[in-house]
Amino acid sequence: MFYGPPPAGSDVAIFRGRAYVAAGRYVWYSAPFGLELFRGDEFFGFEDAVTMIAPAEDGIFVGTEQQTLWLAGTAPEDMTVVQRYNVGAVRGTLTRV
Repeated sequence: MFYGPPPAGSDVAIFRGRAYVAAGRYVWYSAPFGLELFRGDEFFGFEDAVTMIAPAEDGIFVGTEQQTLWLAGTAPEDMTVVQRYNVGAVRGTLTRV
């Protein structure tokens, strides 16, 4: 109940059955295994615009204009935000190897 379509965003990533969408200063996340279902109160907020989302095995790297953060954990309700680097990420430069 109270779910709607995803927000219009600049980056999208799939991690452990959820969609993560970067829109401005926020990273919104979907319902579990409901990639098209978003709620207005389920997001992470940051100090400046998000320019990169990069899922890894046990968390997600989030690059902003000023810093790179680590969302440590496998589910949004259990994730903690940890600052990893004092430099940001340039939009569109993510490379997977």
